[in-house]
Amino acid sequence: MAGQTKVKNVGIRTVRLVEEPVPGSEGLSFYFEVNHVPIFAKGANIIPLGVFYNEADDEDIEWLLQSSVDANMNMVRVWGGGYYQP
Repeated sequence: MAGQTKVKNVGIRTVRLVEEPVPGSEGLSFYFEVNHVPIFAKGANIIPLGVFYNEADDEDIEWLLQSSVDANMNMVRVWGGGYYQP
């Protein structure tokens, strides 16, 4: 999408994880609602890119996030055991 830009202001007022009984099943639903609208979340976990804080530079982080965009992900869970990438 080189040369194309789309700017849109959005406002997130509420995010809710919905877990409700599913009729005819013993299980529960598991989905997110944003502003009372159900969304499909496709994503992955991100862990620190190195054991030392300065091992990952901006290019590494940009590559990782762009890879998520290229895979059509709309959610990323950041796990760092208390340590987060900049």
